[in-house]
Amino acid sequence: GEGEGEGEGEGEGEGEGEGEGEGEGEGEGEGEGEGEGEGEGEGEGEGEGEGEGEGEGEGEGEDCNIQKVQYRIPGIVFDDWFDIPAGGLTSLCLGSNVRLRAVCDEGDCDDVEWTPGGTGEEVTFNLAGGTAISATCGNTVNVAVSTDPANAPTTLTFPAVTPTIAAGAGSSTTVETPFTVNYDACGDLEANVWRLRVRDIAGGATIVVNTGGSTDPAVSPPASQATAAAAVTDMKGYLARGSRGAWHTAAASSRHEQHHYNEWQCSAAHYWLGAEPIIETLTTSYSGHPVEAAAITDMRAGIVGADAFRQAFHTLSHTYWFLLPDNANARPYAAGQIELNATPIPFVQTLATTNGWIVPGGTTAASDANPCFLPFP
Repeated sequence: GEGEGEGEGEGEGEGEGEGEGEGEGEGEGEGEGEGEGEGEGEGEGEGEGEGEGEGEGEGEGEDCNIQKVQYRIPGIVFDDWFDIPAGGLTSLCLGSNVRLRAVCDEGDCDDVEWTPGGTGEEVTFNLAGGTAISATCGNTVNVAVSTDPANAPTTLTFPAVTPTIAAGAGSSTTVETPFTVNYDACGDLEANVWRLRVRDIAGGATIVVNTGGSTDPAVSPPASQATAAAAVTDMKGYLARGSRGAWHTAAASSRHEQHHYNEWQCSAAHYWLGAEPIIETLTTSYSGHPVEAAAITDMRAGIVGADAFRQAFHTLSHTYWFLLPDNANARPYAAGQIELNATPIPFVQTLATTNGWIVPGGTTAASDANPCFLPFP
C-alpha cells in the first residue's frame, strides 16, 4: 500500500530579540506562533504550529492463477516434474503414492488447497477406480485419476474343443495351439516404473479324429453271430491292444483325444503357477513411456521379455505332456475304452441277445483318472 501527505506550518515573533517558531505536520493545515523577548540582542521566541494532514494509500496484491498441475518422478539428485496429460493419470498401481504440485503463471502457489488432502500435495490411492484431485488458488484445476484393481493370480483358461471327424486311416491327433496372453500395466510413479500385469491367458488345441478302417456298429450293425462276436471282442480289447480295431467309434477316439487335451491343460496349469510371477516382475521406465500401450510393448520384447517367458513356459508344459504314456493300457486308451464300454459294446450284446447269438459278455475295466499322474520335474 502507498500513502501520500503534505503539511505546512508558519510562525511569527515580535520584540527586541529574535524569536522563531516552527510547526510541522503531515497533511494540510496552518499554524501560528507568537514570541516576546527583552534585552539587547537577545530574545526568546516560542512558536507553536499545529497541522493536520491526511493521507490515503491504496495497495493491490496479485491472486495466484494455476496454469497446470504436475506429478513428480523422484530423481537421484533432483526430482523431475512432468505435466499431467489432458486425460489425467490413468492405470496407477493400487496403493501408489503420488506427489503433485501446481504451477502458477501469476503470483505464487504457496496457498494452493488440494481436495482431497487439504493442503497436502502427496496422495495415496488405496481404492481402485476413478477419482478426482482438485487444486484451488484463485482458479481450480481438476485432475482425473484412475487406479487399477489389486493384482491377483490369473487363471489359465481353455475352451471346449469340438473334434474334426475325418475318414483318414492315420492316427487321430491333438495339437496344442499357442497361448494367447493379454497384458495390462500399472504405473508406480514413486518408483518411476510401469509394472506388467497379466490380464488373461488362454490355451487351446485342435483335435482331428480319423475313422478310416473302422466300422461303427451303430452305423453298420453286425449281421451275424460271428461278426457280432468279433465286434464285441475287438472293442473290449482296445485298451490292451493300444490301437483301434476293425470295430470302433468316432466317439471313442474323441474321448481318447480329449484325454490328451486334459493332459495338456493340467500340465500347463502346473507350470503357469511359476511362470506368471516371473512375467509380472517385468518393469520399464514410466517417464520413458508416456502411454501404457508403449510400456507393454517394451516389456514384451527381447530375450528377457514377457513373450520369451511365455514361450519358455509353453516349452516346459509341452515337454512334460509328452512324458505321459500313450500306449497299450495307458490312460488315453482307458478313456476310449470307457466310451466303448458305455454304448457300443452293450449295443452289440443287446443285438446278439435279440437274435439269439452268443457273444462275449461284460466290458473291460478302465480308469482315466488323474491325467497328470507323473511327478513334475
